[in-house]
Amino acid sequence: MTLGEDLLLLAIHPRSGRIRNVERMSPALRAVELLELSLAGRVAVEEGRIATKDASPVGHRLVDHALHSLSSEAKPPKVEEWLRGQRASGESEAALGQYVALLGRQQVIRVERRAQGLARYTHITVRDQERVSSARARIDRVAHGEVSATADDHALAGIVHACGLGPCLYRGPHRLVARRRLARFAVPEEVTESMRAAATAADAELAAAVAEALSSGIAKMTKELTTVLRLEYRLDTYSSHGSGGGHHHHTPTDFGSHSGHHAGSGGFGGGGHHG
Repeated sequence: MTLGEDLLLLAIHPRSGRIRNVERMSPALRAVELLELSLAGRVAVEEGRIATKDASPVGHRLVDHALHSLSSEAKPPKVEEWLRGQRASGESEAALGQYVALLGRQQVIRVERRAQGLARYTHITVRDQERVSSARARIDRVAHGEVSATADDHALAGIVHACGLGPCLYRGPHRLVARRRLARFAVPEEVTESMRAAATAADAELAAAVAEALSSGIAKMTKELTTVLRLEYRLDTYSSHGSGGGHHHHTPTDFGSHSGHHAGSGGFGGGGHHG
């Protein structure tokens, strides 16, 4: 079981069957894949681009697919393009849909299309509670400050925090300490302030931050990837619903907790056009 599978299982609301913070999931899953490939020695970031160092499989279908995509590019992709799901070919990969489909085939989850009035949405039921418990145990070790928490546990906790899932999983004032432990890789205040003021000029900073992160240890890597994810979400609020051109890299929100204008979107694919 990979960090990406764990992340998705933690994001599924046990009662509503919706994916919490759905618009953040695809970039978060791609960030997790990048973490795993970097830790496995398969990729490295050089001058802001993801270079493949070893194209041999790691043993997981989707992570290996990501590695194959990276190694097949004529030119190593920029980090921010990878997180957004952009390819040199102009294609856009829907990481969330791929992970939902994978867990469905494994019978870890059951995926149903339901209707509510005129809106259609996707309802997900977790069938393998042991898998969820295992994923939860990983971030619990971090949230509870246990010394047994591994580097992978801390990486998952950092991405969980970046996705805004911490308050969903550790509710109430009595769990404030737990949420703070998840946020140990939180964005520094000065960076947060700069993000509020500058949502359009972040691309160069994204590449530089992640390049530095992936060349150093797991703690800094997770911290900087958290920064990247937050910058991506900030950019989304300006670009995803604007007029004119541009791309949509997130998956349809019929996975999520509301049924806005995307509710009629079909399938698991991200981005693209809505018919």
